[in-house]
Amino acid sequence: MPDENREVRLSLYIGAHLDECRRAGADANRLLILERSPHFLRTRALKGHEHTLRLDEIAVIVVTDAKPTVLPTETGTPENLTIAEYAATYIMDGSTLQTGIGGVANLVGQALVQGDGGDDGVHSEMFTDGLYELATAGKITNARKEKHRAISVTTFGLGSAQMYEFLNDNPSIGFAPVSYTNDPSVIARNPRMVSINSALEVDLRGQIIGGTLGSRQYSGVGGHTDFVEGTSRSLEHTSLRCLQSTTLVKGVRKSRIIGAMDPLAVVTTPRHLTGFIVTEYGYADLRGLSVRERARAMTAIAHPAFRDELSACAESPGH
Repeated sequence: MPDENREVRLSLYIGAHLDECRRAGADANRLLILERSPHFLRTRALKGHEHTLRLDEIAVIVVTDAKPTVLPTETGTPENLTIAEYAATYIMDGSTLQTGIGGVANLVGQALVQGDGGDDGVHSEMFTDGLYELATAGKITNARKEKHRAISVTTFGLGSAQMYEFLNDNPSIGFAPVSYTNDPSVIARNPRMVSINSALEVDLRGQIIGGTLGSRQYSGVGGHTDFVEGTSRSLEHTSLRCLQSTTLVKGVRKSRIIGAMDPLAVVTTPRHLTGFIVTEYGYADLRGLSVRERARAMTAIAHPAFRDELSACAESPGH
């Protein structure tokens, strides 16, 4: 809803469309139409990245009773809980965290809440329930960040109603456009940057598939590559890609650690940016390994039912 300055804020999602809204508002030949609701919270902008629009820029306002989308709470499978526990052990005190969408990233946050560490920061495209739980537990201080000290940086929030209440007019959370939050050169300025994301499949060389299932587009690229690249430039960085070792396809168990990619699949993150791959069977730190060493490390964290097949592939001339 408009504030005392006759301005509206873009609430939970800043993304990439703020500048386009402003261009539309300034163009007499275009209409800027916005929806507003009393249920949408006001978020604070990161200094220098204000996300407000004046009422005189808006041609039409549609008033609704819409509420922010609430994600269901995921308790996590035993496999995901194990993955989260493995991942949490590689996050040092004073890290700056980025978490992607999905249950595992939230579970990593919960595992960190239970641990002894803390004094962490946030620089994340998405503000998640896992980050909310860390913040309310006093584990997020942003005190060790070199840039935007004392402020958690994000471009959108998606999660529980309780998290939205936490974000409402919170001066410790700064929202900025995705062009800023996802800029690898900005991400790299955070010391001990930790990127926590999921994957659909990873091959023995460490190539990560996050958006396609064979020829079928499953999701967009998102911020995966931005944060893996930015994290790789940060001092004492850790990039964690978390996934269950198998999945069921039409009732048949299939390994998500694969020997060879589907010819029509598309790589989301190239092998030279891949750091840690984590499954319920452990982790593979691929940094500095040869192609064959990578293949052996990946085979060791695959489901036991597929290790012989993957070992044969790992020792083949192509590896």
